Amino acid sequence: MRARQSGMALLGALVIVVLVVALAASIGLRSAHGIAATARGFEARAATPLFEALEDEARRALTRDARGEAFDAEDDLWAQVPLLVERAEGRGNATLRDAQALFNLRDIAFTPDVIAAGGDAPPQADDTPPPPARDASAGEDAALGGGAGGGLESRKRRIAPGGADDAAAPGGDSLAMMALASLPGVVGPGMPTGAGAEGQGLTLSEQQVAVARLALLLRTLEIDDAVLPAILDWLDADSETRFPNGAEDDYYMRQSPPYRAANRAFADVSELRLVRGIDAKTYEKLRKFVTVLPMTTPINLNTAPIEVLMSLSPAFDRSTAEMIEQTRRVRPLRSVAELMALPMVAGRPVVSEGLAVNSQYFNLRMQVRSGDSLFTARALLARPGGDAVTVLSRDKGWFDE
Repeated sequence: MRARQSGMALLGALVIVVLVVALAASIGLRSAHGIAATARGFEARAATPLFEALEDEARRALTRDARGEAFDAEDDLWAQVPLLVERAEGRGNATLRDAQALFNLRDIAFTPDVIAAGGDAPPQADDTPPPPARDASAGEDAALGGGAGGGLESRKRRIAPGGADDAAAPGGDSLAMMALASLPGVVGPGMPTGAGAEGQGLTLSEQQVAVARLALLLRTLEIDDAVLPAILDWLDADSETRFPNGAEDDYYMRQSPPYRAANRAFADVSELRLVRGIDAKTYEKLRKFVTVLPMTTPINLNTAPIEVLMSLSPAFDRSTAEMIEQTRRVRPLRSVAELMALPMVAGRPVVSEGLAVNSQYFNLRMQVRSGDSLFTARALLARPGGDAVTVLSRDKGWFDE
């Protein structure tokens, strides 16, 4: 009996010892986590001036570039040379990329601007010219000197045969307009098109031209055209569902969890994940070739990837885009007209609206090592005119871009 009691007492003592050891280990682990979290907090604060220093280096690089050639190309120093900083707090590196090399989802926001093929846009019923377009980015356009760099301000313009800027020759560009208008989603609810008076060609809005290019980009990436109506429904202010495969609140409120259509311009590329028909695989294909900028912007012909070049015309296949890329590597394009004069482009239906050879927006990707921690961030820089460069935003974290 006494032996049994002694055994129970010993077992109880062992249990107490185990509990004490476990409690001590738990306290020690929590303390270690707390110390690590505090250390990382200090390192994160120390990383901030390194991010700022990298942004300053980027601003200087773009300022120097603005004093040189009037075009931006892949072989410019800002695009080739990595940015480096090293201080007592740590070290960092960064790369600059042309944001206007990609398709800007802001361009498919709804505006009344009209482009005419073979003639000016038809007047309104009272014979007064259409009012200038205004959207949520109007204030930003003014603040950033909208219009510099080609194609950034809201306006009407005549598109000439083959897309040469501002040359008047009726009929030539009607082919390009008709080719774009035939793409899915370009002509639909809230997006009128038509012919002007006798002698005038087909008219499309700037938005319709952009939608046509997005449709061509989807085809290039082998993404189902069916996602285009859903993207436009996500943007427009009404609750009418486009046919087929559009989606408004009645569709999104049945999802788990439920949510509503944005009914506004995209705020970030990742927002595409919420749109009907864009699953993870589709998003992964598309995200590399699209961006969201504060206002409408032209595509830079000197930096656009092959897939984006293919979206400029229904007549551009991969071999055509590759020849354009090879040509600009030898000598960057000095104007949009130079693109239209290239042998592989001449005579094909191309609209020059929304194209440029220089850029105002640039993406900065940064990595900073502070202590034992690695931090990443991205920033959007604007160079609206002259050599002034502004940091518009900075986001810290890991990004899937």
